[in-house]
Amino acid sequence: MASGFSRKIGAGSPKNLPPEGGSHEEVRLKPDSTSSGGRHEEKRTHEERRRHGEAQSREERKRTAAAARKRDRALQELKARITELEDRIAAHERAIKELEAAMASPGFYERRDDARVVIDRHQHLMWEVGGLMQEWEELQTAAEESGQ
Repeated sequence: MASGFSRKIGAGSPKNLPPEGGSHEEVRLKPDSTSSGGRHEEKRTHEERRRHGEAQSREERKRTAAAARKRDRALQELKARITELEDRIAAHERAIKELEAAMASPGFYERRDDARVVIDRHQHLMWEVGGLMQEWEELQTAAEESGQ
């Protein structure tokens, strides 16, 4: 009877009823070598590893996205600073042109005191434009190296 009992359970009996004379306890106590208990544990371990890998991938994607956003913000700030410098350079160059036009007018140098103020202002603006241009070149280089 014991061999018949084992066949019924192993064959996937629709009702987990023990054969005549057996008890439910015997069914519960008898191990079935074809059960998926070991594989289930292995599958769960694999599933946990997969979830852990997804969690790591998700965290890695978050870090990568955050770094990209940080680089984008830095590049935007750099471009904004470049635009600001370009505006300041243009304004200074307009002022320089006006001063040069005044300096080119007839009789400009006859009023020495007035001429000295305009000449000093012209020289100051020229130096300032030189510094702004240098800063602009450095920022342009940095922007190009940042991926632009």
